[in-house]
Amino acid sequence: MARCLPTALRRQVQERQETAQTTKMICHEDDKHFVVNTHTLHNATLLQKFLPRNLTAPKPLYDDWKARHHEIATTLRIMQAEKCARTAAKWKATQDRKKWKAQPAVVEGPESEDNDNEDSDEDGETNDVAPASEIAEGTGAQKRRRV
Repeated sequence: MARCLPTALRRQVQERQETAQTTKMICHEDDKHFVVNTHTLHNATLLQKFLPRNLTAPKPLYDDWKARHHEIATTLRIMQAEKCARTAAKWKATQDRKKWKAQPAVVEGPESEDNDNEDSDEDGETNDVAPASEIAEGTGAQKRRRV
């Protein structure tokens, strides 16, 4: 290949007028051998009409693409199974945490003989406390007041 050097000079153009400043350009010594950067061209089908087939023929990335495909698929199946197991474990932990939070706080202590499931305020009013099964279901989450 030729050793082309920036030996040519060209005047710079500014607003369609040449200026006194110059820019160095590459002066090609051999115009018969050159490299075309086909990646920068926008219409590959037009380029394929003019270039020989051996230059534009697609080259496979892998010789045995089916074996490569099966290898990647096997790896992905293993990764997907691990991902599903992690997701299931997170889901179970979340469900267990929700059940634990939903359980009412059980206070063991002496119960009065005349008030089953009732507590007295300072005013003498009584509050009916919902049973634990209603609290867990969400139906008895609020206390009912009896006057």
